[in-house]
Amino acid sequence: MKQIAKILMVMILLLEIVSCSKERQKEAKSRDGSGEMAEIPGVPEGYFEKWEYFTVDSEIVKEKAKNFFGGGEYKAIWKWDTDGDDKIDYLLVELHPKIVKGIKKGLLIGEDGEIKMMIDLNKGFYTPTKMIEDFKRAGIREGEVGCIRLLYYKKEMIFTKSRREEIRKSGKIGEELGTLYYDDLDRDLKLQIAGSNLPKKEEYMASANIIKKYYDVRTDKVEYLPLSLYFMPEEKYYENRKKTTEGCRKNKSKGIAFDPVNFDPENPEEVSNYIKSLKKE
Repeated sequence: MKQIAKILMVMILLLEIVSCSKERQKEAKSRDGSGEMAEIPGVPEGYFEKWEYFTVDSEIVKEKAKNFFGGGEYKAIWKWDTDGDDKIDYLLVELHPKIVKGIKKGLLIGEDGEIKMMIDLNKGFYTPTKMIEDFKRAGIREGEVGCIRLLYYKKEMIFTKSRREEIRKSGKIGEELGTLYYDDLDRDLKLQIAGSNLPKKEEYMASANIIKKYYDVRTDKVEYLPLSLYFMPEEKYYENRKKTTEGCRKNKSKGIAFDPVNFDPENPEEVSNYIKSLKKE
């Protein structure tokens, strides 16, 4: 009976994910006006969501950011409550110059200086107390990742105190809040995904890895974890990730590599040129 209950829970979760994905697509259509951009084959979800840049008002955030980024330049792309504690959280990133929405480093930090998540090309995604996505366990070597492309929907990344209270009163466990989509690109800015042949753009969605953001009333915290950990043990997840990493290396040694979609989503000419390139294949 326990096994049947577990299967039913997974099926319900899958239905919720599909429903959320359809809802995101509808919202994307209304954002771009025509609906065409949201459905371009091969373009990862969230690619057309415009990034905003904010000023940092907190002195303690500025000081910790200075240490984290080594005094280098960074941008604040989030400035809102992300976990329902009624405090502003900043997502600070060092931008990659060659990849649309690509970053070299990231820091999610509260206005009071509390560090909530870090993104590092060598380590992966982690907090001060635990790993979220461990690149080392995934078989990725130090210096092998050259860029992380980060995609999301702003609406999903905002989580207010009032919304948290609603969930607490409802008693829901594992409430899905939103998704962070990311690609890890290697030093040559090729996608680190495995496959025997170059995929057709009509069938290829660029986001290879997904992190889920969810709320758990048992811990009263917002947490992040890879989507696949909903469905399999952690050891199995990283075993699969290692196979993917090894497959990437093997393919690259044979001259097989995957380029990320990388046109400017806010430039009509570049969007048009990408659509024309699809029609030629």
